[in-house]
Amino acid sequence: MELQQVGTLPGGDEMLIRAWLHNRPSNTVVAYRNDATRFLAHSGKPLASIELADLQAWDNSLVGDRASSRVRRLSAAKSLLSFAYGLGAIATDPGRALRLSKPIATTAERILAEADVQRMVGAEPSPNRRAMLRLLYLCGLRA
Repeated sequence: MELQQVGTLPGGDEMLIRAWLHNRPSNTVVAYRNDATRFLAHSGKPLASIELADLQAWDNSLVGDRASSRVRRLSAAKSLLSFAYGLGAIATDPGRALRLSKPIATTAERILAEADVQRMVGAEPSPNRRAMLRLLYLCGLRA
């Protein structure tokens, strides 16, 4: 699977991002690489020059995004900065000072009511699939 890349980065930042993304799932690599590249492009600075104000300005630019996407993008930037700081590639970690807002949807709002699950299981015509749905539900598993 070929990974999508957005923009280009200076050599040092690119190597650092590759190390940060090493051994992550491919979907995570694509999303986090895009987030990091967009963040650095927005700041117009190399990673070593990033300040809290750059993170805050990027946060302000993400106002139109869904809450969960916004939090993921900011979390990715904070994670990259923390990783770079931990390696000694940057002198300070400006991401530590940035507080993330919580996504609007809470976990309780995403959980199906038992009656909804029973209707979903009951609507499945295949006995094998119905048994599998019950097993997944009873074990607390999700996709």
